[in-house]
Amino acid sequence: MGVSPRMMMACMMMVCGMMGCAALSPSPPQPEPDAAVAESEPTPPAPVLPTIPLQVGGTTVTAEVADTDRLRARGLMARPALRPDHGMLFVYPESRPRSFWMHNTPLPLSIAYIDENGVIVRIADMEPFDKTTVPSEKPAMYALEMAQGWFATRHIEEGQRVNGLPGPSAQ
Repeated sequence: MGVSPRMMMACMMMVCGMMGCAALSPSPPQPEPDAAVAESEPTPPAPVLPTIPLQVGGTTVTAEVADTDRLRARGLMARPALRPDHGMLFVYPESRPRSFWMHNTPLPLSIAYIDENGVIVRIADMEPFDKTTVPSEKPAMYALEMAQGWFATRHIEEGQRVNGLPGPSAQ
């Protein structure tokens, strides 16, 4: 006994409804961000990483250091808040164009891309959960994420230097 085309269509529609049809409606391709991870819901908060002090525009920042592919991919995902003058420093093995997004990140953030000499080459604001990539526009070895507006309220601009940066990451 065979299955009728109508029965097959009804079964497919039922399965599609249960799965949300994600596979049937592909999204337009976007460049993969440097901190990309596989999409999964929900993401538990990332653990607090070891910190270092940085000097940025006369202010001491406590920066968690993400210096491996796994730590950089996780970043500040699912973090509910940042303490004042705290952020995350992403460290790479070489300077090249970078790109970040806000997948599973509930905090509005500002990012400063920093070159191998410690000079800020771009500052940009990023919105919670936005999957639009934010490019560095110039080669960067580091990225510093802080609460949104942190750089602007301290009058920190592109061309200024960040002191206390570690050397390049091993990976």
